[in-house]
Amino acid sequence: MCIELRKGESMWKPIIIKGEKTNYMINKNGQIKNKKGQIIHNRVVVKNKKTKCQSKTVLCSLNIKGKVTSYRIVRLMAEAFIPNPNNYKYAVLQDGNIKNINVNNIIWTKDGNSNQIERHWKNETFNNVCCENNISAKLTNEQVLYIKKIFKKGDKHFGINPLGKKYGVHPNTIRNIVNEKTWKKLDKFIEG
Repeated sequence: MCIELRKGESMWKPIIIKGEKTNYMINKNGQIKNKKGQIIHNRVVVKNKKTKCQSKTVLCSLNIKGKVTSYRIVRLMAEAFIPNPNNYKYAVLQDGNIKNINVNNIIWTKDGNSNQIERHWKNETFNNVCCENNISAKLTNEQVLYIKKIFKKGDKHFGINPLGKKYGVHPNTIRNIVNEKTWKKLDKFIEG
């Protein structure tokens, strides 16, 4: 599901909590602003108090009717931008990476765990957000293919760090490409 802005469509949508419009707006990258236009800062929580498991999530604190409450950014984004025709209870990040928060990386699930996400990937439900079509992609398909072709481990011109600098991405992005942890569907995407 590749979400694109249509002409005249606002990047910001109101945050609705318990059926009521709030004084806050959210965009497709998870930024929240108040009615004065000030961006609300998010925070990362490492431990889930309810389940006592070590799962990271990104929260923001919003003042609703005089009461400050923490809300999950992913959930607020899903409610604002992603249809939920099956009335699933959980909104999760497809890749589990809290640094990759955008609407193209969020899915509604029944059980809130990655097993359901894996099933969707196996069924190729998300082929249209593969590779350069993903809104969070900073590289083109051609650049990734070239990186795979010229990469030389430890080389001062074609190693992880120099390629990261050349393409303006973190070295981990290059490492994940050459180790085929990301952009795995590129060959299939280009063939198909």
